Amino acid sequence: MLGSGFNFDGRGETLDAAAPGTAQVAGSGDQAVVALEGEHDMATIDVVDRAFAEAEAARPRRVVVDLSRCVFMDSTVVRALLLARERAESAGSRMVLVVGNARDDSVVQTVLRVSGVGAVFEVYTSLSEALGRATRGLAAVGDNDSPHVARHASPSAEHG
Repeated sequence: MLGSGFNFDGRGETLDAAAPGTAQVAGSGDQAVVALEGEHDMATIDVVDRAFAEAEAARPRRVVVDLSRCVFMDSTVVRALLLARERAESAGSRMVLVVGNARDDSVVQTVLRVSGVGAVFEVYTSLSEALGRATRGLAAVGDNDSPHVARHASPSAEHG
């Protein structure tokens, strides 16, 4: 039933309602990481857009979008990814995706595959793989003490 507060995870399991989508931005040197966690759709698109804008403002040569903890995204987020990729390319930057383990066949991976969007990005299965050796000094996403990490949350998450 739609709107029941439960999510189908694509493997036949019903999950409790996921946390509203959040985004974190971390960066150092020539790379920025935008990590989307939870559910992202029309209700959280402002969170996604703010995170991309913050990453773009640093003018990195490479933007890594970590979707490995994103449990759901709709076409609104797909569009935001494509627009952010266009802006990155126009600024001389490259955008890549992290989708987690390919064997998981998550909802996000399915959305990227069915929409064809996954084919236009360089895709990695882990953040460390995407970052490579060039970013040893990059603040870890989720490190609360790092001055280079910014968190964005949907209004419902901020007041919940």
